[in-house]
Amino acid sequence: MPGRGRWGWRALVVVLGAVAIALTVLPRGDGDRAATALLVIPGLVVGVAGGLALAARPAVAGWRRATRARTGPERFNDVAFAVVLLALWAVLAALLGRWSGLLTGIIVGLVIGLTARPTAAGAGPRPNAS
Repeated sequence: MPGRGRWGWRALVVVLGAVAIALTVLPRGDGDRAATALLVIPGLVVGVAGGLALAARPAVAGWRRATRARTGPERFNDVAFAVVLLALWAVLAALLGRWSGLLTGIIVGLVIGLTARPTAAGAGPRPNAS
C-alpha cells in the first residue's frame, strides 16, 4: 500500500510535537501558562503554512540521501545533533518566557507541515532506494 509508512512518521511527529508543547506550557505559572498556550496557536498556524510551502517545492537533487546505508558513527552523529537541538530549544524556551509558546508552535508546525505533504499518486519506492 503506497504511503503506508508515512502515517507512522506523521503520528510520531504529532505525538512528539504535543509533548514539546506540553513541556513548554505546563512548567509555567498560572498567568504565564495561559499566555504561552495562546501563543502556541498562531505559531502552529505559521509553522504549518511554512512547512507546507517548503514541502511543495521540488526536491534538490543534491540533498537526496545516498543509496548506501548509513554507518554507525553517522547515526550517532544524527542523535548527537538532535540532542544539541533539544538543548538549544530548552535554552531559548527559558530565555523567551511566555514567548516560547510562539517559538515552539512555529517549530512543531513546520515539522508537521513538512511531514504532511501529499505523496504523488501511484508513486512507489524510488529505484535504487534502500
